[in-house]
Amino acid sequence: MAARPGFDPFAHLPHAGAARMLESVLESTKVSIRCSARIPSGNPFVRDGRAPAFVGLEIAAQAAASLEIINRANASAGQPPRVGYVVSVRGVRLSRATLPAGAPLIAVAVADGAAPPLRVYRVSLYADEERVLDGSISTYVEEPEGGE
Repeated sequence: MAARPGFDPFAHLPHAGAARMLESVLESTKVSIRCSARIPSGNPFVRDGRAPAFVGLEIAAQAAASLEIINRANASAGQPPRVGYVVSVRGVRLSRATLPAGAPLIAVAVADGAAPPLRVYRVSLYADEERVLDGSISTYVEEPEGGE
């Protein structure tokens, strides 16, 4: 299920400036999202045009958050965004030590289970069509008072 026309999920991320690394949603369904991303050269982790590969985890987390934002927006227009936190990272494999700043990346997040307010996502990051990160992240999304 794609986002409503004109809806920008990234506007609801708490990240701004060089901390926001997602550029566009390439495709999304109710359980998965694929986004284009770049690590801005002004990102504090960038040194000599490269960032540590673990920065890819932040990109993947932003993709998972965007999937959550789109699903909540589609389920109930007007519902305010909820604060979410990454609470676990498991089985993450990085095939590179660093990632190039400014280069196109593709982030994928797939919902892999939930026991609200906890959610699990399988995540991947691609650079030059090579998978450079894969693993699993778990998030905690605050529920409003009174439940869903």
